[in-house]
Amino acid sequence: MLGGGAGNDTYDVSLIAGFNVPVTVAPTASECSLASCDFDINSVCPQKYQVLAADGRAAVACRSACEVMKDEEGCCAYDVGKREVKCTRMAYKEMLKVKCPKAMVYADDGSDWFRCGHGSDYIVTFCPE
Repeated sequence: MLGGGAGNDTYDVSLIAGFNVPVTVAPTASECSLASCDFDINSVCPQKYQVLAADGRAAVACRSACEVMKDEEGCCAYDVGKREVKCTRMAYKEMLKVKCPKAMVYADDGSDWFRCGHGSDYIVTFCPE
């Protein structure tokens, strides 16, 4: 996702809604950081989160905890009074964060959007080696 404000581009790689292929977002400006999930999460996706290929043999995507569980543990809740997002810690989300530390895994995982000055180009690579 790429957005902007205050003279900066903002960007991230997000697994909040699930995962299907590894990806990197690399700004061409040297002072800007790489956003990525270059690990194939499908290879370690727990069975209940897997989306299988048509032949049923291999995971081709990994669904989000919210999509699978449809409850407060899997989904993050927005506390209107405190104006903050609250997420329950769970092993699945923590595993994703370990495998993809430069990606946003759930709404309050401690990550923030990356920022880069306007004028940078970005190289988006799917399935990086």
